[in-house]
This record gives sequence, structure tokens and C-alpha cells, in this order.
Amino acid sequence: MIRLLLLVTTAILAASLFFSDTLNRAYVFLTIDNQAKLQQRLSEFHLIFASRPVQVGKTIDNKLADRQIELPESFTWADQQLNTAQYLTATHTDGIMVLLDGEVVHQAYFGSFTPTSQHISWSLSKSIVSLLFGQAEQQGFIQRQDTVSQWLPELADSAYSDVTMLELLQMSSGIHFSEDYSDPNSDINRLGKTIVLEGSIIEFLQAFERSRERSRGEYQYVSADTQVLAMAIVQATGRTLTELTQDWLWQPLGMQSSGYWLVDRYGYELGFGGFNATLADYARLVDLVGNQGRWHGKQIVPAQYIEDISTLVAKDPNNELLPGWRYGLHWWLPESGGVLGIGVYNQFIYSNRITCDNGESKRLSIAKLSSDGAYAPKQQQDFQFHVALFEQIAVHVC
Repeated sequence: MIRLLLLVTTAILAASLFFSDTLNRAYVFLTIDNQAKLQQRLSEFHLIFASRPVQVGKTIDNKLADRQIELPESFTWADQQLNTAQYLTATHTDGIMVLLDGEVVHQAYFGSFTPTSQHISWSLSKSIVSLLFGQAEQQGFIQRQDTVSQWLPELADSAYSDVTMLELLQMSSGIHFSEDYSDPNSDINRLGKTIVLEGSIIEFLQAFERSRERSRGEYQYVSADTQVLAMAIVQATGRTLTELTQDWLWQPLGMQSSGYWLVDRYGYELGFGGFNATLADYARLVDLVGNQGRWHGKQIVPAQYIEDISTLVAKDPNNELLPGWRYGLHWWLPESGGVLGIGVYNQFIYSNRITCDNGESKRLSIAKLSSDGAYAPKQQQDFQFHVALFEQIAVHVC
């Protein structure tokens, strides 16, 4: 009898803890746009949700340049002039770091955000998954023309079955998917609910159908494409996304802090938006891309793959991208040049080669993390404003 009571008590306690954690995650998910709590929440996602640490190896601090700069007082987009400090405040900036040829020339932190604070990247994670694919491809684990069913037989009877890795990378799978964050019943929000309630992502993906508005090969932003891609990489390599990030990026780059991948109950990392890291490490990551995949004289990501980011772009017959913008292998390509990773709530990593008036060529890389709960209505405008700010910083640096 005593043993039975102990078993019942233990079961009740375990159930209480489970539902308590689930309710807490659900509460965070449903109230995510609470501006007063957003900075803290985005810095603690790896603690609120299940996560795996991406361990550092031998850490190498970012080198501070001899000359530090202040940001330009203002910047211009179209016919609008914006005050830089006011815009950073208006977009609830948590931190910004500027690198010039790999050296820090400016860094600033706001509110409770510090150099050691973690920050969820949201869709910046997609750009990281892309780099891992480039490395896995070079090592012969997976190829661009491989189909989804080749690596994920669970999706063999789904609309994803014969979609290729390249189509996933280009967001051109032809899957019907709604990415409307303001609609609680959109596919992206249903994906979030599936994770919060510890449902099966595979079962979620099995239910999708072909789009009637788009053909395969035509661009449509679909977060599920990245999740399928990430899961295929895991199956092809036989290693978790965490292990790959650690061994292929974090430790070779001498990152200064551990990163974290959020994981679902089945052990899959949330490749479409679940990576967490510090500002300095995000800055180094995009600087790697801006330097053609090289860091400290070593080729980390294949140079050809970095070049392909700018050339293997998705077709956009429905004009869904901003005018002049392109989308290549999970990286945004602004009309004015450079590469850009973007996550909701205004996360940006950017790198571009600039030529100063004296003819000198410089590599400018910027990481800007934010907690902007009002991002949705002004999302595309903020894309353009941030690039305009980054371009003005380039002029200012020169």
C-alpha cells in the first residue's frame, strides 16, 4: 500500500511539473508580444524551452580596433531622414556591434542586455542552417538535388516528398503555407503551438498540400521548408544540428560564448527559428560570410557555397520580395549589395564589402538584436530602414 501511494504521489507530482512547464510555455507563447517583458523573454528562451548547448572550444575574443567610432547621427531612406538614436530606441534595440575587417569599431548594449546575454535569433537560424548544409554538402553527406523523401521517409506520402534540398534552400517548395504572424490560425502560429504543446513536427508537416497559387521553383517564404531541411541534414549526417553547429562553426570560429538550439520533445532542433547566441558571436558569424567563408586564414564554409548564396536565387514571379531584393539559399540579398540575415522582432546580421573615397576596400559586418513587439505592421519598412542605416554606417566608417 505504501509503495502504491508513493507511486501515485510520484505520478501526480510528475504530471503537475509537466503541465506546469507546458502551461508556462503556453503563457509565454500567447503573450509573447508583451513589450515590457520582451527583452527578458528573448534572452531567456533557451531556459524557458528545452534546449541543447553548443559548447565553445578555445575562445578568441573579438579584437577591438584602435579607432572606435560613434554611429552617424542620422540616416536617410527614400525621402525620409531618421535620427539614429531615436530609431534604435523606437525599434527596441538590445545591442548593436559593428566590425570593420573583423575588428570591433563600435558596440552598444541597451536595457538589461549585456555582452554575455543570450538572444534568440528567430529566422536568423535559417541562415545558420544554410551554412551547415553547405558544409555537409562539401563533405559528401547530402546533395542539393536530393529529395526530401530520400532522407525523411516519413514524408514520402506528403507534398514534400519529391521537393529537393535546393528548393528548400530557395524557399521554393511550392507548399501551401501561411506565414502571417498576426493570424492566430496561420500555419506558422500552428507550428508554434505544436511545439509548445509538445506535438509531433513530422505529423504537422505530413498534412501540408501543394499551393494552388505558386508552382515549385517560385519563391514563397515558408518556415516549414527550413525545418524539413534541418531534419534532412540531421538524418544525412547522423548527428544533431547542435553537434554540427558546435564542430563545424562554433569551435572553429573560436566563439566566445556557448550557443543554444531549442529542441522539440523528439529531439529535433527548431532549425526554422530556435538558435540562441550572444551579440558578439552573431557578429562574427556574419563576418565569416562576408569574408567568403574564411576566418583567420582557414576556410570554414566552402567559398563556392558562399558565392552561390548570391547567384542561386529564387524566382519571384509574384513580386513578394522588396523591389530589387533577392533571396538566395536562406540569405536575403538587398538591392544595394551584401548579405543579410533577418529574424522577427528586428534581428539583423549584415555584411558587405565597401569601397571608401580613398579607394580602400573594407569589409563591414553588423549585428543588431532587438525586442520590438510592434514589428509586424512595419516589418518590410524596417527591413529597408535597417539596410539604409547599415549603409550610412559604412559611409561614416570610411
